[in-house]
Amino acid sequence: MIVVALLLVGVVALYLYGTRNHNYWKERGVKHDKPIPIFGTDAKRYLLQSSIAQRAADTYWKYPTERFVGYFRGSIPELVIRDPDLVKRIITTDFSYFYSRGLSPAHKVIEPLLRNLFFADGDLWRLLRQRMTPAFTSGKLKAMFPLIVERAEKLQARLLDTAAAGRPIDARELMARYTTDFIGACGFGLDADSLNDDSSPFRKLGMKIFKIDLKRCIVIFCKTIFPDVFKSLKFLGQELEDDILSLEMTYLDWVLQEGMRIFPSSGMLLRQCVRPYTIPGTDITIDKGVKINIPLVALHNDPLYFDNPKEFRPERFAPEEVAKRHKFVYLPFGDGPRSCIGGRLGQMQSLAGLAAVLAKFSVSPAPETKRELVSDPTSSIVQNIIGGIPLMFHARHAPPA
Repeated sequence: MIVVALLLVGVVALYLYGTRNHNYWKERGVKHDKPIPIFGTDAKRYLLQSSIAQRAADTYWKYPTERFVGYFRGSIPELVIRDPDLVKRIITTDFSYFYSRGLSPAHKVIEPLLRNLFFADGDLWRLLRQRMTPAFTSGKLKAMFPLIVERAEKLQARLLDTAAAGRPIDARELMARYTTDFIGACGFGLDADSLNDDSSPFRKLGMKIFKIDLKRCIVIFCKTIFPDVFKSLKFLGQELEDDILSLEMTYLDWVLQEGMRIFPSSGMLLRQCVRPYTIPGTDITIDKGVKINIPLVALHNDPLYFDNPKEFRPERFAPEEVAKRHKFVYLPFGDGPRSCIGGRLGQMQSLAGLAAVLAKFSVSPAPETKRELVSDPTSSIVQNIIGGIPLMFHARHAPPA
C-alpha cells in the first residue's frame, strides 16, 4: 500500500513539474498548440519522428497569419518567429537581449568541450570572437586557398575512381569528407585524408559531433525536462578568358546560394532571451530564459518571399532579385554579431569543391535518388538527410589539344 501511495505521489509530482509552465503563452495571448504533459508540443521530436528544425517549420506553416507562435520544448516555453522584421530585431537591433544561443546553460563544468565559440555566451563568447576574428580576414582566406586547391584535387581523384567503376556515390558523405579534410588542413595543419581513408579518426570525430543516437537523445530529453538535475581555379579543363571565368563563377555562386536556400545545413537559428523583452508593436513581454527559434527551413521556402520555392532557380540570387527581397528571409550563415564567423571561408571551400567536380565530371541522379530531401528526425543543429544524396558521376572527355 505504501509503495502504491509513493508511486501515485511520484506520478502527480512528475505531472506538476512537467506542466508547470504550460500556461505561459496562454497567459500572454500568444497562439500555440495545446501542450502535452512532459513533452509539451515537442512529442514527435522526442519520439524520433521529426527533427527540431522540422517541428519549428511545421509550427511556422500552421499559423500563417501570426508574427510569432508559442511552442513548448518539454515544459520550457519557446517562441517561433515568422516575421522577418522581428528576426532582424532579435539577431541585430536588439542583440543585447538575445546574445545567448541557450545551448549549454548547465554544461560549463561537466562538459567543458562545449565551451567553444558556437556554444559560448557572455564574456567567454566575446573573448573567443575577438581572438578568432583575425583568422578570417581576406588576407588569411587568400593564404588558405592553396590548401583548398589541394583538397579539391584529391576530391577529383576520388571521383575518377568512382566514375570508372560506374557506381553511385553519396554526394553528401563525399562532400562531408572533403570538408573534413579542408578543416583538418586549414584549422589544424593535419592531412586527415578522409576522402580516401574510411577509418580516418578525424572523420569519425566529425560524425560523432553531428550524429545523435538513441542514448544522446534520451540524455537531451532528460536535460530539457529536468534542467536543474543536470546543472551540477586551376580546376578548369581549359584556360578561359577572365570575363568568362568571372561570369561562370558568379553563376556557380548563385547555384550554391540556391542550394543553401532550399536545404540550409542549419535548419534554424537559436537564441535565448537574457532579460525581459517586450516584443515591438505588442504589449507582450517575454521573460529571461525564453528561447527563440528562427526556422530557416520555413523562411527559405516561404512563397511569400520566394515564388515557386521548390523550383531550383539560381537566378533568384542575381543582384537585382536579391535587392527586391527582405534581407532577413535568407540567412544560411545567420546575421549580426553571432553570424557564422567562417561563412566566407565555407563558401570559398564549397565553390572550389563544386568547380573541381563540375570541371571534370557530369553529374546525374542515381536510380535511388529521391526528388525531395527529407531531414533525418535524429538531426540536431545540422540537418542530416535520410538516405543521403546518391549521384552518378561521369568523367568528361578532355578537349582536343
